Amino acid sequence: MMEDKGLVFDIQSYSVHDGPDCRTTCFFSGCFLKCEWCANPESWDCNQKVMFAEGKCKVNQGCSRCIDTCSNNGIYIKDRKIEMNWNICSDCKDLKCVESCYNEALKKCGKLYSVDDLLRILNRDRQFWSRDGGVTFSGGEPFYQKDFLLKVLKRCKESYIHTAIETTAFVETETFLKAMEYIDFAFIDLKHMDREKHKEKTGVYNDLILKNIIALKESKWNQIGKSYKYKEYEANSEEKLEEIQEIFLDKRIACYIGSETSF
Repeated sequence: MMEDKGLVFDIQSYSVHDGPDCRTTCFFSGCFLKCEWCANPESWDCNQKVMFAEGKCKVNQGCSRCIDTCSNNGIYIKDRKIEMNWNICSDCKDLKCVESCYNEALKKCGKLYSVDDLLRILNRDRQFWSRDGGVTFSGGEPFYQKDFLLKVLKRCKESYIHTAIETTAFVETETFLKAMEYIDFAFIDLKHMDREKHKEKTGVYNDLILKNIIALKESKWNQIGKSYKYKEYEANSEEKLEEIQEIFLDKRIACYIGSETSF
């Protein structure tokens, strides 16, 4: 990556599932976890890479431009289909094959953005967000590029942009809490409560994640020199929450528990 720039592998406008109201979601490259079920495995590494969509390939119509431009002999034809030698292609840096593919079968995953670049996109989109909309930083893991993330968050706050984050919270607590000063809405994706299962399925233990969740719960009180009086109180049980929910629902007022939200 270049200094003062971040690698983003996708930007989705009109997103309605990543926080309140309509939003713009920025997907950062790089992740500390390697979840077996990951929906965005292209985000694991923080580098630009080639992706191949076989369904768009026109090799059966005589197109072979990608083979002609590949200087590493990583692309070839087998059984009248394009094959990629991923041992070569995964580490390729020039990606000339992408530029030569007019059918978009080959795509460059990841684009470098400056803070100004992202703010221009967000200011373009903000007219479509409605009152509680804004930007959501997702990934990958936004904290993988923590310095760039913090710069973008600060600029968003200066521009009065509502900020949300989708994170595993697997990052140093000091960095985590510093970023949360600029976050209005947070999704923290805890993969498994069992420590060993978490390690088995994601590659890391959940100790730091749980520590950060607890720290976030108490951090704002600590930051202003006050003690949180309800620290020792237990949360309401699921049964109690359902009883309260029924009161609202009986009066035809929408009421959600946990992750059962409208977005």
